[in-house]
Amino acid sequence: MFIQTKQQITIILILTILFLLSNQQAHAALYINEIFPAPVSPNLEWVELYNDEDVVVDLANYTLVDDSNKKLTFSSATIPANGFMVITSINILNNSGDTVMLKNGENTTVDTIVYPSISSNNSYVKCASDWYVVSTSTQQSYNNIYISEVMVAPETSEKEWIEFYNDNEYDVTLTDWFIDDIEGSGSAPKKISVSIGPKQYAVIEISSAIFNNSGDSVRLLDFEENEKDVFSYKSSEKGNTWGWIEIKGKKFCLQSPSKNKTNTACLQDQTSDILDSVDEKPSSSKTGVDISISRANQPLISSIRYTSYAIAVTPPIIIPQSNVTHQEIRGVTTTAYGSKQVPSTLPLLAASYSLLSIGSLVIKMIYS
Repeated sequence: MFIQTKQQITIILILTILFLLSNQQAHAALYINEIFPAPVSPNLEWVELYNDEDVVVDLANYTLVDDSNKKLTFSSATIPANGFMVITSINILNNSGDTVMLKNGENTTVDTIVYPSISSNNSYVKCASDWYVVSTSTQQSYNNIYISEVMVAPETSEKEWIEFYNDNEYDVTLTDWFIDDIEGSGSAPKKISVSIGPKQYAVIEISSAIFNNSGDSVRLLDFEENEKDVFSYKSSEKGNTWGWIEIKGKKFCLQSPSKNKTNTACLQDQTSDILDSVDEKPSSSKTGVDISISRANQPLISSIRYTSYAIAVTPPIIIPQSNVTHQEIRGVTTTAYGSKQVPSTLPLLAASYSLLSIGSLVIKMIYS
């Protein structure tokens, strides 16, 4: 009877230790890192997660749940090692304060954050072990947004316009980005905000002309005025546009206008390859003599910014289900490296080793 009792105690101890270890290994890496609950239209609310481990974490069937049981469900998504993920929603987070819970596929709570009333365009940010309300969010910029077509010489009474293409698999909202002509020309960049669907086009009309018909550059700048894409031309034809021949292609030509659509065929054989480097800038001369038709290559990895944000999202669709509002996330933004201060998993590992040591001592005492 005594031997049987010792065996039962041993089994219980082993199972308890294994459960605690597995729980720590499964969840200790993921944290809610920032919450943006009160955006100004047309921006979206969002929650940022951080993966503090050196391995990719599969978030399939994970959910974000608020205090009133409204949910966002990950159908399929992964967060990079030591990387960030931004999840967006519509009317899920309360501006007056709320609770945000991250749960895994087994409905186990991984992390919980209670935030206070947040003013418009402020976010709730984790810094070390404390949380702070900040006036500017820390969400990152991103790439894969291209200039696809430009109207530089419109018909009389018409406006200049630029068409952009979103080569991402999710919606994007460019907030407080800029369009500009050739660098150093003296004109001020024009601030824009626009949303673009996945693999879709969007057109921005310019209220006052900024491009020279005889030759100029068209530049897309992010919210910190970093150049994201550039297109240069040396001539123009009234009523026709400059546009790429194929999506992300290396040649541009004069075309008939095709707003928000796939570009049309070239009107003539006036094309040129994309520049091999962003360092090959066209001349700042306004005569157009030294300006070639070109686009600069985009960098492969975007860097994290700290003064504004650009949200890469697909707005989920609200599906009523009993008393639960359930939404499916169709697009997320991830960054495959980390630079923010987040809690380390070392304390959890230390606790795990302590439990193993205690368990070993108890087992030794039982059998001694």
